[in-house]
Amino acid sequence: MTTSNSFDYSAVGAVQQSKAPLNFGLLDLLGKSEKPESGGENGAHPQQFSLCLNDLVPPPERKDKAEPSKDKSEPKLAEPDKTTAADMKLGFNELKKLLGCKDNDRISLNELGKGLGDPQISGSQAQVLAILKARFDQFDALDPSKNPKDKGISAKAIEKFDQLQKDVKSGKRTDAGAVDFVNDVESLMKQMRDVTKDTVRSLYADEKNPLNSIKLEDVKQSFNPNCYFYGAVGAVLASDPEKIKDLIKDNKDGTYTVTFPGKDPEIVKAPSDAELMLYPKPGKDGTWMWVLEKAYGQYCMKHDQMFRKIMGYPDSPISQDHTDGPGLFDEGLKILTGKGTNWALNIDKDKLAATLKDLTSEKPPRPITADASFNVKTGEGAPVWGHTYSVLGYNAADKTITLRNPWGSTPPKDAKDLGDGKFSMTMDQFCKYFSKISYTDK
Repeated sequence: MTTSNSFDYSAVGAVQQSKAPLNFGLLDLLGKSEKPESGGENGAHPQQFSLCLNDLVPPPERKDKAEPSKDKSEPKLAEPDKTTAADMKLGFNELKKLLGCKDNDRISLNELGKGLGDPQISGSQAQVLAILKARFDQFDALDPSKNPKDKGISAKAIEKFDQLQKDVKSGKRTDAGAVDFVNDVESLMKQMRDVTKDTVRSLYADEKNPLNSIKLEDVKQSFNPNCYFYGAVGAVLASDPEKIKDLIKDNKDGTYTVTFPGKDPEIVKAPSDAELMLYPKPGKDGTWMWVLEKAYGQYCMKHDQMFRKIMGYPDSPISQDHTDGPGLFDEGLKILTGKGTNWALNIDKDKLAATLKDLTSEKPPRPITADASFNVKTGEGAPVWGHTYSVLGYNAADKTITLRNPWGSTPPKDAKDLGDGKFSMTMDQFCKYFSKISYTDK
C-alpha cells in the first residue's frame, strides 16, 4: 500500500526525510526489518501487506509570486492561484476562526479532520487546512506540546514557520531541512490549486455514459498508504469497468451510495475542496475515485481497525485515514468483488505462468494483483518493494506480463515503460522482483 510518487502527501516523517517511500511488512510490526517501499516480507511470501509513506517529490520551483497588496487595510488571504508559503500565517489565523478555536488553542488533528469535509471551508482556507493535515507532524515539531495528548499545531509553530520561509526566501537559511520544508509547502500549494482547478465536480464527466469516465489513469494513489486498495481497483477496472460503475449510485442530492458486494451501503458526501486537495487525482473524468476511496474508508472505520491499533495510530475522524491498515490479505480485491482470493507464488515459475494464462484467458479476465518482494532493492531497477500492482495482462506466446503501478508512474528501470505507470516484463524478471499474484475466486 505504497503511496503515489507524483501525488503523495505524506504526513509522517522528518522534513529531511527521503523522497523514497517508507514501507513496513507484517514482520516489522512484530520485530524490525526493512526500510523503504511498502508491503511484503523478507522472503516470506504469504500473509503480507504493505505500507508506504512516500514523500512528495517537489516539482520545478514556482516562478509566480503572490502580488503584494496595495491595500494597507487589514491583510487578506491570497486567492488559491497566488498563495505561497508566506500565506500560511494569515491562513492559519483565519482557519482557527472557521474551526471555532480560541486564540491560545492548538489546532488538533481531530479538528483538522472535522474541518476537512466541511464544504464551507473552501478556496485558500481549504488549501491551508489540507497542508496542515498533510504536514501535521512537521508543523507540530516546530512547537511540540509537552503533553502528547495535547498534540496540535500552535500559533507559535506557525510564527516559526513564517520566519523560516522569510529566511529561506532571503537566503539567510540555506540548510537542506529548512529549504526542503518551505519548498515542499510551496509545491503542495501549487499542486492543490491545480487539482481543484482541473477537477470535474460531478461523479462522472460523461454522465450519459459513465464507462467513458471510468479510466485506469484516474486510479492514482496519493496521500494514504493503501496501494492494496488502488492496485485492486486497477485490477477490477482492467477486468470489467462495469463492476466499478455498479458500486456507486448518485443520489442527486450531493451524496452518493456505495455498496460493496455483500456489505451494507455507505453513504458519502461529495468531496470538499480540502478533500480534493489532500487526496489529489486526475479529476478530468469526475470524482468517482474520490467517492470510492471515501466510502471504503467509512467501511474501515466501522470494521478493520486492527492495524491502526497495532501501530498505535490515534483515532481519526477522517475516513480516508482508516484505509491505511487492513491490507493484510487482499482486502482490496475482496471488498470490491465480494469474493475470496487465491495466491500463486514465484517459487514455481511454470505453474505461475500457467495460472496467469488461464486467468487472463477468461471472459472477462479475472482481477489480479501482484506484490513486489521484500528482497529487492528499490532504486536499483527494481519495483517499489512490497508495493501492490495491478496485473493488466499476460502474453503466453512470449511469456511477458503487463502491470501497472497505482501511482501512475515509476515503472521498474529494466521493464518496458508503457506510460502512466504501466510496464511489461518477462516472467524471469517478474519472478525476480515479485513474490506472488493474488486473484479472486471464480
